[in-house]
Amino acid sequence: FFDAIQAFSSFVVKMNSERLPDAIKNANGPDKENMPLQLGSGKVTGTVVRGLTRLWSVDTERECQCEAAAFFAAYSLGLPCFSFRSNALEAA
Repeated sequence: FFDAIQAFSSFVVKMNSERLPDAIKNANGPDKENMPLQLGSGKVTGTVVRGLTRLWSVDTERECQCEAAAFFAAYSLGLPCFSFRSNALEAA
């Protein structure tokens, strides 16, 4: 993403070079290595995408394990057992 922004901005500067002041024509953008918090490397974007994918994906095996663990804990403690995700009959 950083490379696309840098390429687009250099393209715009080259296309409008006759109308821009010399200070802008000769200006260089920051290098990836000099960006704070490794922003130009794509690590932050990758982490955000992986986190959002994990939030929106449905993992049936993990949900079944959570339901089984909740059932076992409630049964072991002598609590009344029921599923946390009610069906249409229980919701009515």
